[in-house]
Amino acid sequence: KRGHDEFLMIFEGQHRDIPLKDIVHIRTCHEARKLGLGFAVDERCATVELQSGECITFKFGHVEACERFILCMRILVEKKRPRFASHGIGPAGEAPLSARSMGSCASSASAAAATRQGASSRGAGVGLDPKAQVEAFVRQMVAGCQLNVVGPAGLMQVRCSMDADLKALQFNAPDGSGREVQLRTIRAVHAGAAEAASLGLDGLAVDQCCATVELLSGDCITFKFPDL
Repeated sequence: KRGHDEFLMIFEGQHRDIPLKDIVHIRTCHEARKLGLGFAVDERCATVELQSGECITFKFGHVEACERFILCMRILVEKKRPRFASHGIGPAGEAPLSARSMGSCASSASAAAATRQGASSRGAGVGLDPKAQVEAFVRQMVAGCQLNVVGPAGLMQVRCSMDADLKALQFNAPDGSGREVQLRTIRAVHAGAAEAASLGLDGLAVDQCCATVELLSGDCITFKFPDL
């Protein structure tokens, strides 16, 4: 629904509204098989698990549509998940922890674990799950993050975020200026200096830690990261 607070289902004239805060998780077919649903699910199925214990399974026409539904719904549910401060859980004399800070700590720990796992996997020649990487990336972009943009005068830090519909990127500079880039207007993303060499980025210090977004208009935006 408008406002992205409720999930509306319409079937044969019947309506049902499910508040996003009542959704525990959006399960893939592999995760849903552990729920004991009593029927078969495959790669085209996504299961909405509610706090009441009820599960609603949808089947899509193809795998890509199912994966997009799971990804987008997980992002929306996470954004609408209630946050509250707990009281008296910490030792005496310590400030109470909040659910938000605990979530941040968990996220940081997960990120650190993923980094360690990634380093180990690269050493063993085995990569991380691509779907998990994409989902983590999209979650981060929807939440927003600080990125360094390469310009003639050097690096400038901007805030980059993606809308909940996953259709546009928004860039905001410290001086208050901003720019929106529709994802459909992106021609290609070039990694490193070698791939960007043909774009005519004269005067820009582009190296292997850079990624250049090339737009259909011919404009280019180059980001520099701390490492590969």
